[in-house]
Amino acid sequence: MGAALAITGLGCVGAPGAGLGAQAQALGLGACHLATRDDPRLPLAARLPIGQVASPLPRMPSRTAALAAHAGAQALADAGLTRACRGEVAVIIGSCTAGITESERDFLDGDRERAWPSYRRQQTHRLTAMVARVLGCGGMQSTHSVACASAAAAIAEAAEVVRSGIAPMALAIGADALTRLTMAGFASLQLIDPNGCRPLIRERGGMSLGEGAGALLIEDAEHARARGASPRATLLGWGLRSDAYHATRPDPHGTQLERAVGEALADAGVTPAAIGYVCLLYTSPSPRD
Repeated sequence: MGAALAITGLGCVGAPGAGLGAQAQALGLGACHLATRDDPRLPLAARLPIGQVASPLPRMPSRTAALAAHAGAQALADAGLTRACRGEVAVIIGSCTAGITESERDFLDGDRERAWPSYRRQQTHRLTAMVARVLGCGGMQSTHSVACASAAAAIAEAAEVVRSGIAPMALAIGADALTRLTMAGFASLQLIDPNGCRPLIRERGGMSLGEGAGALLIEDAEHARARGASPRATLLGWGLRSDAYHATRPDPHGTQLERAVGEALADAGVTPAAIGYVCLLYTSPSPRD
């Protein structure tokens, strides 16, 4: 069983706005921030409801990096860490799109001879380096790009980085901007609800696409107490498994999912009966298939 860790800082940005307050208000009101937008970067946006961030973002080489830096800065500020105190903070980011938005633009709308240098600048690992530099975090860096589990994998590694003593604090960020590739891929799988996502009802017709970022500052509990930080939550354990059953769907028997949940419970030292809430991220084929 691993040691409990303190989550001392939170940050997020999404279609409802920047900060925890904007997200909580939207949830409390049941507000929908999906809209159809005629965006030349995203040709399908004119007919599919999507969630785009309208909040001002920092100037960065890629939109995903700007989203990640925005959420990360909030988490660091929430934890009370000034730039002078960030030298040992590790940065672990989970992302699928990285700089694809900009690479698509250069390839499809610009000089194709310049597309390859642009792609190299936008590679996923460079996202983490850019965000760490902008935020002034001098610890180790790592990047995960494992589809919908990217941010969860980043949190798991951040927990181990702190537990193992590699760094006293680790900033885990999940961030993705909308891209042509993302929209075309999910549209071709017929997974997008043309009326907008309506969860928890029998008539739901699929998922919705959006962009945004979320960040957690994970910290050794003793380190947090020593600097007078007040934890917002405690991270007890994690489990992570690979499921390569099919290109677009998981094992219907849930074998790897069951193992991951079991490992998380064992790592946390709690029984299934102690769990009061379960959030399951699962993308299933559309009823139209």
